[in-house]
Amino acid sequence: EILEEGLEGKILVHFIVSDTGIGIQEEQISTIFDKFSQADTSTTRKYGGTGLGLAISSKLVELMGGIIWVESPSTFPHSGKTSPGSTFHFTALFELAVSPPELKTIPDLSLLKDYPILVVDDNKTNCRFLEEVLKKNGLKPEVTQSGFEALELLKSRLNSPNQFKLVILDFRMPEMDGRTILKQIRSELLPEIPVIMLTSGISIDDIAELNSYKGLLLLMKPVNTQDLLTSIMDASGLRNNPVMAIQKEPEATPQKGYHILVVEDNSINQRLIKKLLEKKGHNAEIAQNGKEAVDYFIQKLGQPGERVDIILMDIQMPIMDGIEATRRIRKIDGNIPIIALTAHAMKGDQAKFMSEGMNDYISKPIDKDLLYDIIERYTSSGTDQ
Repeated sequence: EILEEGLEGKILVHFIVSDTGIGIQEEQISTIFDKFSQADTSTTRKYGGTGLGLAISSKLVELMGGIIWVESPSTFPHSGKTSPGSTFHFTALFELAVSPPELKTIPDLSLLKDYPILVVDDNKTNCRFLEEVLKKNGLKPEVTQSGFEALELLKSRLNSPNQFKLVILDFRMPEMDGRTILKQIRSELLPEIPVIMLTSGISIDDIAELNSYKGLLLLMKPVNTQDLLTSIMDASGLRNNPVMAIQKEPEATPQKGYHILVVEDNSINQRLIKKLLEKKGHNAEIAQNGKEAVDYFIQKLGQPGERVDIILMDIQMPIMDGIEATRRIRKIDGNIPIIALTAHAMKGDQAKFMSEGMNDYISKPIDKDLLYDIIERYTSSGTDQ
């Protein structure tokens, strides 16, 4: 709901999110937005979650000029019904548009009327969205949530007038994932059929493997209508552009941008840090664990102009943690700046990290000003290397 207008060209909006969970004890309400050191370093990390979500939310709301608070037990705002759950409130300031926003141009797919497309995604909501968008634009989708069924559908249409001409395929699915389906399509059914692979995250190794397939585009989730239709145009050759093996999100590359390797297993932290770095024109690459980081660092060593300038290294990660990754990188390069990212901002941590070969550390949730300052301090333009 809108609370107040006319605040020097801004508007204050009140957001309310209610749940029906177990609620929050009264003595905990005053502390749930505070930073803290995560006590459990095994189970929580294995099953996801850092325990920092509300602290990060509080900081984001503060940056948007608002405040955040919680009520528990909960009273639903519109119905007035009570629940043992919680109601979270936050406000945020937004600038009012001086002129109407520029409308994005939706690609014209009239030349692809009744174009047969197979959509494979195990998520019902995604399937429904993709089917609706494709039908609305005159295409002819057939949707399945099963990789096995997808392969049978492709076989049944081979050499028929309604043979599929494009496959939209989710990368991560149970039983049979997108990689396995792609291999079978290309090796056993349709070697040349264009494929658009949908993914919310992908590793360096996966990208290298997918690059070996011609006629493959990678589209990041969440998918919007314009990007989806543009990808279909590219895949079908309608825009007279060669189909690219991997379609990446555009990256800012000013002359002074640094090549930064971000080693972090949490997807929310990955997106936040990447956006903060790209806002300053840096090229941010993501590694999901220490092993990926070491492999990527070695790969870039032999490529002139692509060497990593600085590494932001999470401490606790599966497969290989930040300490072990730092030890291995230090055997190769003793000068590359390595900055620890940690929720453990305890006294003595800096000395511990430096003894393991790291140059400095940043506590979570990330303070953007400190992040920018440390990057400048430890890169080639700084004096503390």
